[in-house]
Amino acid sequence: MRKGRVIPVLALTAVMLVAMSGTISAMQSVGRSPSELILRSGEKGTFTITAMPDYTTDAGYFGVMISPAQSAFTISVRDGTGTLASGYGSDPVESNTISYSAGTAKTLYVDVTNTGAPEASYSILFSAHDGDKEYTSAWIKAKVTSEIPEFATIAIPVGAIIGLLFFFDHRKHRKA
Repeated sequence: MRKGRVIPVLALTAVMLVAMSGTISAMQSVGRSPSELILRSGEKGTFTITAMPDYTTDAGYFGVMISPAQSAFTISVRDGTGTLASGYGSDPVESNTISYSAGTAKTLYVDVTNTGAPEASYSILFSAHDGDKEYTSAWIKAKVTSEIPEFATIAIPVGAIIGLLFFFDHRKHRKA
């Protein structure tokens, strides 16, 4: 092949690759922090989710699923300004309409409240998509509130009672 034909072919190939890369790629990544929340009944925790769209994505969906018992938790999704994400379908948590800025990371906050879940570990799946889904997952550990009080909470009153018993017993023997 002559040198005069190689350059236009390479240029055409480069243009095609650049043009196709925008249509092939979708959501680049989804990250989350922390990897686990430990929630007692009535407690609330927050996951910070960062969705990185590609350079052609302006809108898409963000979903949250907890298994095996999503009904044992209350979930809300909000952006950095505190605005709640709009729901889509019968369950506003299953899929939320999200606007993205092409090529700019979008930070979302997922507030999870334990509304009486039995003590167990629950998987929580976050998905961001605009046709192609990207997932990240984390864990929620539900705890039942049956804590053992701290040592000082028990030891000081018990020590005081024992001390008073010795004191009164000592006074009784002294008088006799």
